[in-house]
Amino acid sequence: MGSLMCALASYLDAKHNQGKWLLRIEDIDPPREPPGASKAIQQSLASHGLHWDGNVTFQSDHSERYTDSLNALRKANLLYQCACTRKRLASIAVAYDGNCRSLKPENDTPSSTRLNIELACQQNSLSPLICVRDKLQEPTSEDLSHDGDFIIHRKDGLFAYQLAVVVDDINQGITHIVRGSDLYDCTGKQVFLTQLLSGTRIEYAHIPVLCAHDGNKLSKQNHAHGIDNHNAPQNLLLALRHLRQSPPPELEPSPTEDILSWAIKNWDINNLSLREKVFL
Repeated sequence: MGSLMCALASYLDAKHNQGKWLLRIEDIDPPREPPGASKAIQQSLASHGLHWDGNVTFQSDHSERYTDSLNALRKANLLYQCACTRKRLASIAVAYDGNCRSLKPENDTPSSTRLNIELACQQNSLSPLICVRDKLQEPTSEDLSHDGDFIIHRKDGLFAYQLAVVVDDINQGITHIVRGSDLYDCTGKQVFLTQLLSGTRIEYAHIPVLCAHDGNKLSKQNHAHGIDNHNAPQNLLLALRHLRQSPPPELEPSPTEDILSWAIKNWDINNLSLREKVFL
């Protein structure tokens, strides 16, 4: 239900504002992907009438795109290899201390790739102080120089989420992102990478996540039950209530198409302003 609520919010915001709603399957972390997950996602969205515009984008198809961006940053000497162990990283109080900036790991030593924030700012006239403006959350400022250089290519050889989504956002011409507030903390890094890769600034809206009564996010990790695709109208009405859209009682027996038609016309994202969580 938490995933449906988030998908519905982004769908309604796009359609209410005469935009396109794109579906991207972020499948660049194979160890964490259950078999058949991408197919199940598409089936569930379609069952609830949430039809995307254009073709589905699979991140697993675009390794070359991410490699090109890595190479461009490496050519500008903005990247360095980090062989710090988990034990050492755990011993650092808060931010990464730049220990490997001046070190070169041995060729056979597993290493991740970090972005040198200081050099990136100097060479591109950028500020490490990122002001995150969000449609729903309080404006915040994040000083990336205090947070430390972050990883954009992992030690296990996989592309980091931060790099992949920014490269895809730029490539797809994304203008607006509606997603859960649990991703709000990584927005500053994505804004910085977007600037560094000459992308257009995106407008964000981080909606409250759906939580159980114990305050934990409703997710697979917390053993939340999956939704029944055969109950699409009831699921949509419940998701709309969680999104504070107040669907009228007469919509109760309506088919999916009529519910979505009403929801697109009456969508008001401001009903979710400054809310971090919604409880079942």
